[in-house]
Amino acid sequence: MDGHLIILSITAGLVRVVEATPAVYRERARLEALARGSRAETPPSVAGRRVFVRNDEEAVAVDVEGQP
Repeated sequence: MDGHLIILSITAGLVRVVEATPAVYRERARLEALARGSRAETPPSVAGRRVFVRNDEEAVAVDVEGQP
């Protein structure tokens, strides 16, 4: 995940992987990982090839193997 940002939408449950460059917004992956409506105020965590996200009601591990 070097050179990328992992962005979690607060209420949409949407996880995005974006290139970390000031030149252009280049989204590399997008996944609706959490139910819409619940607040996800905790930033995503990364361990190995997994991204962990949670909101007030659920927690999800997303395998990002093969992603940039």
